[in-house]
Amino acid sequence: MYKSNSEYKNRYGDKFEFVSTDSPTRFILEGDLNHFRYGGREGVEGVDLLNLGMVDPSGGPYVSLGTKINNKSIIKISVYSEVIMLETE
Repeated sequence: MYKSNSEYKNRYGDKFEFVSTDSPTRFILEGDLNHFRYGGREGVEGVDLLNLGMVDPSGGPYVSLGTKINNKSIIKISVYSEVIMLETE
């Protein structure tokens, strides 16, 4: 489980955090995350960047639906240009 607005390091030593937004259920994944891969939702054909099943920045963290931030599960992952938006329950 991750806590919002707390700094973490991935396996390469790059810093990242889950930054709170004006909504208590939305967070932005920020840090030195220049390269990443992403995948669609299980059972859905194709990849919709506004409705992903996972994102995996180079070095981590691997974040998928169900990953917890502030003890609440992620229910939606979206990528807007270079912004990774995470929404919890």
